[in-house]
Amino acid sequence: MKQNFLSLLIASLMAALPAHGQTVGCLARTDDKSLAACHAQQRRSYGTELERTLQRNGHSANVFVEEAGDPGSGAYPRLIIWILLGTDTAYRLNDEADILAAARRVGFRTLVYVDKGEDSNWYFNLTKPGKAALDVVPWQETWWTRQKQH
Repeated sequence: MKQNFLSLLIASLMAALPAHGQTVGCLARTDDKSLAACHAQQRRSYGTELERTLQRNGHSANVFVEEAGDPGSGAYPRLIIWILLGTDTAYRLNDEADILAAARRVGFRTLVYVDKGEDSNWYFNLTKPGKAALDVVPWQETWWTRQKQH
C-alpha cells in the first residue's frame, strides 16, 4: 500500500512538472510581464496538482500558492501546505514526493507546512540546496483563517 502511494504520488507530480531547468510553454515568451505570468501559472498548476494528489492518497491537505508578500522579503513565491503534521510528516512527504526539488523547479522560494493540529509550522528555504527545515516555529493563525473571521 505504501509503495503504491509513493509511486502514484511521484508519477502524478512529475507528470505535472517541466523537466529540470526547462519551462515548457514559457520558452516562447519574450517580454518580462508575459514570462512572469507564465511562471506564476505553472506554480499554480503545480499547487493544484499537489493538492489533488495528496487528497487522493488520503491526506487531508490544502495547498496554497502565494505569489507576493512582504516587499523585499525575498521569500516569495511561497508554496503552503496545510496538513495535519506528525513528527516526521514534512520530511516524509518531501522525500516520497520529491516536493523540495519539484517546488524549486517551478520557481518557489519557500515551502511552508502549516499544521492543522495547530502545533508548529515548518519552513523550508528553496533558494539553497538541502533538505533540512530552515525553521520550525510554534503555530500561528494563518492569513486565510483570519480573513474568514472578519
